Amino acid sequence: MGNNNNVTELHKLGNPLNELLKQGAQQLFVQDIEAEVQS
Repeated sequence: MGNNNNVTELHKLGNPLNELLKQGAQQLFVQDIEAEVQS
């Protein structure tokens, strides 16, 4: 059970990071598309 707890804690810590990474990737993707459209 103690092991399971550690995994859950890691998930809680990792989630905000994952969200930030996703947002950053989406922004790059959008910029890429905008550059394509303008050229």
